[in-house]
Amino acid sequence: MARLFVGAVLIWAAYPKILEPNEFAKAVIAYQALPYAWSNLAAITVPWVEIIAGVLLVVGAVTRGSALVASVLYLAFMAIMISAMTRGIMIDDCGCFGFAEPLTWLLVWRDVALLAAALVPLFAGAGRLTLDSLRGARPTRA
Repeated sequence: MARLFVGAVLIWAAYPKILEPNEFAKAVIAYQALPYAWSNLAAITVPWVEIIAGVLLVVGAVTRGSALVASVLYLAFMAIMISAMTRGIMIDDCGCFGFAEPLTWLLVWRDVALLAAALVPLFAGAGRLTLDSLRGARPTRA
């Protein structure tokens, strides 16, 4: 269940970023965490990493690797949000899900919960009825 939830959230978060890369780039730049050129690169690549990891989690393919990618993404998102808030940067659009949402500590806690959910398939594996189990990976109780 956690695998499906995290995968769906990643896909949901990535979709508007892919459709509106300029808007997501503005959100990334607002954090002042990366050099300008890297911010644009992140705005282009992060949504595709999210959607690929999300789809792989939903279908249960390369589950532990996909869950590791999701976990690293959530850790990076939390670090960047905490950095911006502790530096006093006010952000009106966190860039999280394609709609304007101000950066608050609640968003950090939301990512903590998503990280916790991503750790379940990372440590427990894909479970049954997944592409991993069909290709012969040992099924687990995730």
